[in-house]
Amino acid sequence: MITEDVRKARQKLVLDHFRDEVRQDWDDVLSTFPHPHYELIPTMTVHDGQGEVRGYYHDSRVAFPDQDHEIIALRHSDDAVIAEFWLLGTHLGPLGAIPPTASGYG
Repeated sequence: MITEDVRKARQKLVLDHFRDEVRQDWDDVLSTFPHPHYELIPTMTVHDGQGEVRGYYHDSRVAFPDQDHEIIALRHSDDAVIAEFWLLGTHLGPLGAIPPTASGYG
């Protein structure tokens, strides 16, 4: 079982990650990963490593420049913090082959 100090440190890291994503401070965001890696199930795409993940951040902010998060819940296990959140933004640029719709999501 994790200690309260470890739980608090992990939660701070996750919250800092969310904050830095909204600020688009990619160096700080990437520093939260031992190895940056995203697997996006709906599009069946993988972004592995600093360069690919940085590219994903760039492309997703072209599509949704006002992207934000609304945290619903954070849950802790012995080896993870599970974040449940709404991903919010307005689709103003292309997202891969999907043209902008100018509609919000969340």
